[in-house]
Amino acid sequence: MGDLDRARDHCREALRSSTEHDDLDCMANAEGSLGFIEHHRGHHSRAIDHYSRALTLYDTYGDLYLAAETYEHLGHPHAALGHYDHARNAWLQARRMYRQQGRDADDARVHLQLTSLDMPGDDQRQVAGPTHATE
Repeated sequence: MGDLDRARDHCREALRSSTEHDDLDCMANAEGSLGFIEHHRGHHSRAIDHYSRALTLYDTYGDLYLAAETYEHLGHPHAALGHYDHARNAWLQARRMYRQQGRDADDARVHLQLTSLDMPGDDQRQVAGPTHATE
């Protein structure tokens, strides 16, 4: 079993336990971590689902800091699937939130990701991470 498989198993267990105990913070973090893992495994649709559930939970209890990061992460699987409008929307939301939080370095990084979407050709894939599996 690889590192990502072990991490996924641990996150699934954390999600199960946190759901059982109604721990929204832990549930959101587990969903976000599962999104990250699935994206890096090349399962981009699954990643989008996990990131979306994490965002719903962050919204429920008002964690704007991690919501901003999750919007940034959400853009990557969308870009990998060729959903450039969705990637752009996620990254624009991340930028708005980063600016509101005074997170200039994070804002600058997302600006570069947005710029790469506007480049002609297949350069969009450079922001998407691994694409060895398709969905």
